[in-house]
Amino acid sequence: MRFRSVIPLSPLSRLFPLIVMFAFASSLYAAVSAAVSETVSVQTDEASADTVNISGLVDSLFVIASSGELRYREQVEPAKEELVKLGARAAPRLVEKLTTPDARERLTIIRTLAKIGGPAVPHLRRSLVRLENALQLKRICWALGDMNEAAAPALPELIVSASNPDWQVREYSLRALGKIGDTSTAQYVIDALSDPVGQVRKSAAWSAGQLKTAEFSAVLAHTLDDEYYGARLNAADALALIGPTAATSLMALIGADDGAAGDLACETLGRACAGENDPVVTSCLIDQLLEGRPSRRAAAARGLGYCAGQSTSASLQSLRLTESDPYVIQMIDDAVRRMSSSE
Repeated sequence: MRFRSVIPLSPLSRLFPLIVMFAFASSLYAAVSAAVSETVSVQTDEASADTVNISGLVDSLFVIASSGELRYREQVEPAKEELVKLGARAAPRLVEKLTTPDARERLTIIRTLAKIGGPAVPHLRRSLVRLENALQLKRICWALGDMNEAAAPALPELIVSASNPDWQVREYSLRALGKIGDTSTAQYVIDALSDPVGQVRKSAAWSAGQLKTAEFSAVLAHTLDDEYYGARLNAADALALIGPTAATSLMALIGADDGAAGDLACETLGRACAGENDPVVTSCLIDQLLEGRPSRRAAAARGLGYCAGQSTSASLQSLRLTESDPYVIQMIDDAVRRMSSSE
């Protein structure tokens, strides 16, 4: 019987099949990686080209849409409509242009973004967080405000902007909060009534009126004594919009202040309770018409002019007979006419 001699395999020989399999897998991985890389490169190039194309299209349309030249006047509105149709894709390029010093261009951008509405909000939100240019930030807030309720998703960013170091950004963000009208932001608006800048306090007072939050009537009544007239007058308008629920705070101020703030409160009280014929309100104002400075009596007469009721009108006409100040007499006459026309 013959036996074959068996030659023992070396360790390297045993590994040879594995080496071949690894080489094949490596070459396959390299081929797949190259194909994926080429696909991604093509997609990136296409995305970059699309971005460039959109930017170029926005630029071309914007030149016409914001133009004041007579040769473009028939094309201005169609160009604006085309910008709006681009939707969210136009937003990045329009935001970049918000640094323009040209008023026509600025308004065109803001109005276009406002018309795009909801689709533009995500990019505007990111821009409020990312950008530092105060000019862009305040104009973004302006555009968001003009969207009204559609800009509600941007409330968190607008609230942060309400404490921006730049006072104009604070001013426009607060106004946007008022236009959006979400009462959950009322505390931030009211807090801004103590801002060191008068224009910001004015914006806060205006927004408080849009939110109509009665629980803050006392703070708004206090603002009637603000050193800045814009804040005072907007606070008065806000209290008038809040309505009869603001009466208690206003009457408290009338009793406590014998100066200009109390005078403004008299007229505001009448506006807040217009047509209510509330005997408590009427009595408060008639008491002010019976005594005090001429400016207080005139303010009380203006306030009574908003109140309804024949008895109030009769009281005014009776008080006119004993009044000596010409301006107060004129205010009483105006109040009686106002009451007669509203009957």
